[in-house]
Amino acid sequence: MARRWIYYQEGSQGTGIVRIIIDEAKVSTQVTTLGTLLSFPIEWEWNPETWRERGISWDMIYGAGELLWHDGQCLAMSLPLHPVNGNLPRDIKYVLGLTQLEEIEALRDGCDARFDLRITLIMSADANVNLPKRGVDSAISRCIIKIQSFQIDLFVNIPKSRYEENLLPHMGLNGLAFLTITFPPGTRRMFSAALYELQRAEATLRTAVTEEQFESVVLQCRNAVDALLNQFHLELPKRGDGKPDASFGARVDAWAEQCLRSVLSDSQVQSVREILKAVWQPYSGATKPGPAHHSRAFATFALQQAASVVKLASEILWSKERE
Repeated sequence: MARRWIYYQEGSQGTGIVRIIIDEAKVSTQVTTLGTLLSFPIEWEWNPETWRERGISWDMIYGAGELLWHDGQCLAMSLPLHPVNGNLPRDIKYVLGLTQLEEIEALRDGCDARFDLRITLIMSADANVNLPKRGVDSAISRCIIKIQSFQIDLFVNIPKSRYEENLLPHMGLNGLAFLTITFPPGTRRMFSAALYELQRAEATLRTAVTEEQFESVVLQCRNAVDALLNQFHLELPKRGDGKPDASFGARVDAWAEQCLRSVLSDSQVQSVREILKAVWQPYSGATKPGPAHHSRAFATFALQQAASVVKLASEILWSKERE
């Protein structure tokens, strides 16, 4: 757990007011209409005895927090912190957009999530007094003697395994969530194999950190495109030995002519044909000699391209259903 006291400085001495505790095991994420909500639960541990002897008690008025990476890079500002019906806030919340989420993933780079929560609190000190009130029998028993701002830094380290199991799946970073694919009635089975490979690729990319893992994403994307083409009954050209040419290029040509030609223009058919062949080459080790140099950027590109091909096929089937 991350723990830090807020001290009131009196000369060279400091007296603890309250200790803030954050349990990294209870940090949570949730996708909302505003963005992804990243919540850090807060426990408050007060130090009343020392201050009671002085006749003073402290109350929180308002607070806010910055979410920083451990190196000091600012990522977001929190929602306001303030008591509700006398109850202290139970968590500090940050609303993150897609850009901020991707920035966190780039900084994390497949390792632990190391955050610095810079929390600022405005607090008031109340003192016991006995001040008579003119014209009435009662007296003022307590009054605010000081309002002061305090700032602390809480370093919260969320282990890689916990972050990827508990937080990452609920951040809205699921790659396929940004591309809606709809299927005509009765055709979902045709896309099931391709979707399975895309989902595997997205899950692998979510936690990938090594070149081998990024290569796995690319190969799963290749399998998705391959599985999609295999679901179409295509008339393939014959090879020199009289057998059907089942190479990727031959299947793309057959799919373009037999499935795309009726719903796309000639230039669009040619564009899809060329793009598919162009993206296939770096997906295939057999057609790309030398080092693979796979990276997160290329793995993400491969996933987006493969998902786009599946989406194109689904929309073509919708067009034919409506004819």
